[in-house]
Amino acid sequence: KSMTGYGRAQMLINDMDITVEIKAVNHRYFELQTYLTNKIRLSYGYGVFNSVNEFKLRYELLRRLYVELVSSLDQSVDLIYSFDMD
Repeated sequence: KSMTGYGRAQMLINDMDITVEIKAVNHRYFELQTYLTNKIRLSYGYGVFNSVNEFKLRYELLRRLYVELVSSLDQSVDLIYSFDMD
């Protein structure tokens, strides 16, 4: 069986935008993310069943172009370009 679910809550505390997301697509994990500035997003994820922690730092270089640093079981640096297809 396949299971998909999504929940999200967002609040503003002292000019800090805090977003909490819970996502599930055949697995479960918790993710907390916040924007440190309008270009820097910090997130922390925790696997409910596999107990794997993951930290991400995403910096917007240009509109739709990001660099993302990930620290988990492995570490990585990714360059991400976001675009829409009609």
